[in-house]
Amino acid sequence: MNEIRLAGDGRLLEGSSQEAPKSPLLWLGRTLVLDGDCALRSYFLMLDRYEAFCQLSPFFSPCIEQYRQAPDQGCTTSRLDFLELGKTVELIGATGGHPRLEIGMTFLGRQGDDAYDLKDFQMEELLDLPLRLGQLKHVVFGDQVDALHFETSYGLFEFVDAVVWYLSFQGSPAQCKLRSARHV
Repeated sequence: MNEIRLAGDGRLLEGSSQEAPKSPLLWLGRTLVLDGDCALRSYFLMLDRYEAFCQLSPFFSPCIEQYRQAPDQGCTTSRLDFLELGKTVELIGATGGHPRLEIGMTFLGRQGDDAYDLKDFQMEELLDLPLRLGQLKHVVFGDQVDALHFETSYGLFEFVDAVVWYLSFQGSPAQCKLRSARHV
């Protein structure tokens, strides 16, 4: 198998328990599996352990600074049940013209079946929420909009890059925090 597993304590494991080497860039093409106890904090613990990942994007520094200023535990909100990384594939203009395909990632907060944008939450509300890998949503834009959902896999690089990208837009100053997050 070509999998790498993220443990709740931030370690990357190959197989059942062998820790990945300290040079994790070789593992970026692997399929990611999350242990059941993974939270957003696990992501940051992984970054602390494997500092080479922080060279992949300029967005890491501000996010890590927010993470380090947050409490060591209890960072949740009753407004969200868990955080979910997702994939979208959009087929636009499928019925004619010049069709195009766009592939993207999402990182949202979930409460029940509802999804919420994370930019309205503070880091202190997110770090200890469970972290999940969601399904792929295939959207076809044509005469009508159709959406299909599929099981999918995530590469370690997609995970590392997408989470920090979305978190870089998150966390307006506490004084400006909206009372209720926007539903997406």
